[in-house]
Amino acid sequence: MDPILVVTALGSMLVVGYLAHERGRSQTRWVWTAALIGPLAIPLLYLADAAAAARKALGAVNAN
Repeated sequence: MDPILVVTALGSMLVVGYLAHERGRSQTRWVWTAALIGPLAIPLLYLADAAAAARKALGAVNAN
Protein backbone atom coordinates (compact mmCIF):
# COMPACT_ATOMS: atom_id res chain seq x y z
CA MET A 1 0.00 0.00 0.00
CA ASP A 2 1.24 3.45 -0.86
CA PRO A 3 2.50 5.30 2.26
CA ILE A 4 1.19 8.63 0.97
CA LEU A 5 -2.30 7.16 0.73
CA VAL A 6 -2.10 5.84 4.29
CA VAL A 7 -0.86 9.18 5.67
CA THR A 8 -3.58 11.06 3.78
CA ALA A 9 -6.30 8.72 5.03
CA LEU A 10 -5.12 8.88 8.65
CA GLY A 11 -4.69 12.64 8.48
CA SER A 12 -8.19 13.16 7.12
CA MET A 13 -9.58 10.90 9.84
CA LEU A 14 -7.89 13.03 12.52
CA VAL A 15 -9.03 16.31 10.97
CA VAL A 16 -12.61 15.16 10.48
CA GLY A 17 -12.76 13.77 14.01
CA TYR A 18 -11.64 17.11 15.42
CA LEU A 19 -14.02 19.11 13.22
CA ALA A 20 -16.94 16.83 14.12
CA HIS A 21 -16.18 17.28 17.81
CA GLU A 22 -16.06 21.06 17.43
CA ARG A 23 -19.44 21.05 15.68
CA GLY A 24 -21.11 18.68 18.13
CA ARG A 25 -21.40 15.86 15.62
CA SER A 26 -20.71 12.17 16.19
CA GLN A 27 -16.94 11.73 16.01
CA THR A 28 -17.17 7.99 15.46
CA ARG A 29 -19.53 8.32 12.51
CA TRP A 30 -17.43 11.00 10.83
CA VAL A 31 -14.12 9.20 11.41
CA TRP A 32 -15.57 6.09 9.75
CA THR A 33 -16.86 8.26 6.92
CA ALA A 34 -13.34 9.64 6.46
CA ALA A 35 -11.97 6.09 6.52
CA LEU A 36 -14.28 5.19 3.66
CA ILE A 37 -14.09 8.27 1.44
CA GLY A 38 -10.85 9.85 2.62
CA PRO A 39 -10.31 13.60 2.46
CA LEU A 40 -13.69 14.12 0.78
CA ALA A 41 -15.24 13.80 4.23
CA ILE A 42 -13.90 17.24 5.18
CA PRO A 43 -16.01 19.24 2.71
CA LEU A 44 -18.89 16.82 3.31
CA LEU A 45 -18.87 17.78 6.98
CA TYR A 46 -19.09 21.46 6.04
CA LEU A 47 -21.93 20.70 3.61
CA ALA A 48 -23.79 18.79 6.33
CA ASP A 49 -23.52 21.82 8.61
CA ALA A 50 -24.77 24.13 5.87
CA ALA A 51 -27.69 21.81 5.13
CA ALA A 52 -28.64 21.68 8.81
CA ALA A 53 -28.53 25.48 9.04
CA ALA A 54 -30.67 25.82 5.92
CA ARG A 55 -33.15 23.28 7.25
CA LYS A 56 -33.33 25.17 10.55
CA ALA A 57 -33.85 28.50 8.75
CA LEU A 58 -36.62 27.05 6.57
CA GLY A 59 -38.28 25.57 9.62
CA ALA A 60 -38.30 28.98 11.30
CA VAL A 61 -39.84 30.60 8.20
CA ASN A 62 -42.50 27.90 7.91
CA ALA A 63 -43.40 28.23 11.60
CA ASN A 64 -44.35 31.89 11.14
